[in-house]
Amino acid sequence: MSGLNASEISAILSAGMTPRAVQIDTYQRYYDGTVYDGRPKFTDGSVPLAERAPCVVYPAARNAAISFSTLCLGEGRFPLITSASSEDDSVFDDRLGLNEADSKILDAGILKASDQARLETVSQQILEASLAGGTTAALCSIVKGRLKVSVLDAKTCEPTFADDDPDCVTKLVISYRYITSEWDPMERSQRKRAWQYRRVIDDQLDTVYQPVEIKSVDEFPTPSIEKTKYLHAFGFCPVVWYKFCAPISASGEIDGKPIHWGLCSLIDAVNLALSQRHRAAIYCGDPQAIETGVEDDEMRMPMGRASEDRQASSDMSGWKEPLSQTRSGPSGVRKKGTGTVWRYTSPDAKVFYLMLGGDALKSLDDDARDNVKKLREALGHVYIDPEELLTGSGDVSGKTLLMAFFSQVARCNRIREDFGRMCLLPVLNMLFRIILRSGKGLYLAGADKVAGVLARFEQQVGEGKNAKTTWFDPSLRLKWGDYFEPSDIDESTRITNAIAALTSSPSLITMKTAVAHVKAIFPDIQNIDQYVDALMKEAQAKAAALHDAMAAMSGNNGDSEPTDPADKPGAPSAGARSAPAARGKPKPTGPARSAAAAT
Repeated sequence: MSGLNASEISAILSAGMTPRAVQIDTYQRYYDGTVYDGRPKFTDGSVPLAERAPCVVYPAARNAAISFSTLCLGEGRFPLITSASSEDDSVFDDRLGLNEADSKILDAGILKASDQARLETVSQQILEASLAGGTTAALCSIVKGRLKVSVLDAKTCEPTFADDDPDCVTKLVISYRYITSEWDPMERSQRKRAWQYRRVIDDQLDTVYQPVEIKSVDEFPTPSIEKTKYLHAFGFCPVVWYKFCAPISASGEIDGKPIHWGLCSLIDAVNLALSQRHRAAIYCGDPQAIETGVEDDEMRMPMGRASEDRQASSDMSGWKEPLSQTRSGPSGVRKKGTGTVWRYTSPDAKVFYLMLGGDALKSLDDDARDNVKKLREALGHVYIDPEELLTGSGDVSGKTLLMAFFSQVARCNRIREDFGRMCLLPVLNMLFRIILRSGKGLYLAGADKVAGVLARFEQQVGEGKNAKTTWFDPSLRLKWGDYFEPSDIDESTRITNAIAALTSSPSLITMKTAVAHVKAIFPDIQNIDQYVDALMKEAQAKAAALHDAMAAMSGNNGDSEPTDPADKPGAPSAGARSAPAARGKPKPTGPARSAAAAT
């Protein structure tokens, strides 16, 4: 049986998409620039200009999304997630409050879980996917004994939410159609086949069904034969459904709004203007030669090599096969190039070029620039040429950059708050619950200790038939990094301020606060609690070494109080005793004596 043709494939794929999936897919295709696929070429004059595929597609939405993702979660900007280990919450909350020791264990567990699940990298992927389509599903799981967070395409997902919690996913169905290609030895060609995929994830099982082939556009099969079944037995569906900056909307709205929501027509205008300018520039760059007063015999083209003697197609879509070595008539294209001379015997023959004026592209260029500017403003994306920014300045201050990118930073602040509270912390809490339920099926350093602390956050609520196990999210704080890397002057000022506040009398901050303040400057600082402990131990060791050295210099072994030399037989009298003189050293005088006394 022969495979499906292109029109059948397109119809089958379209029939398998819900209106919600079509909407998300449209925004995603505007994001990646494939929304014009299938349209006639921009040089095809047989269709109206507005119906052609632009030859220049400006990836404004993708550039903005990558910029926002990098600025919010990039290198050095990922937030520090902490339970505030310097505070003892158990004093006023004996049920869920953590003391300092438990907070340190939980903070260490956050670092271990985030590192194993690659949370920093995955978070950027989740945010970029949400900016592109408006919604993203994050699947938390254990793969080969390690924590993993996977990013799912929301348009292929059908979530079911809890009745008492609109943000809690109780079941997720992943369903979509896809195309495979295989060699058909009978037809001696590639055979296209369409398939229906289905996967169901709930609070106990993760089931993947055997794909079912779709042979016509009217078929809507539901795969029912189980291919794989995994019993995770978590007691909850390990999926976080993130709606990017979801507005207050009507009941039942489960999707967020992408970064280019409502801007598709402006994106079309930008691409059309850029394509028009490009086409005009191409024509201006190769002016058309015009000949008048030329005799018929002189219109015969000079002979050229096959690689040069060929005619361009009228739609600029490629090259036609070389024509005969001698061509004449209006359809011919006269050979031109360095060293090629046109000769005419008629005294009336004239040759000139059709050229556009110097400002012929100005209107097109102004229109394209204006549309691009409006699009960037609507997206909140600030673009500054690095060469212009760095001209005349060697080290740009972080505050200077903050002012230059003020409008984008303002939107980044909103994105950070929304993403942190509605996605990052829920994903981390999902990983906590998996750690608590996994037992020996998870290889994570310190998992037993972390599970011991997490156990208190899962409690039974209600009595009798109404009793149910409820998870209470631990109280965690997000401390976001700076948007821009500080200059050397910024770093010096930051360190100086931390030292001044720490060493003031009375001290304004603790050692932990000082370390947290300079953490972004020193990449070696990971776990602040452990780093502070190391500093304290190092300081104690130095103090002990100094004490031993002072004791040795005074003749004391450090185990008892110094013995008065006057109590020993033959010791000098108290009036004649002087520590420097007794050790055979000259007495300091003047400033030197004062310094010694101060020491």
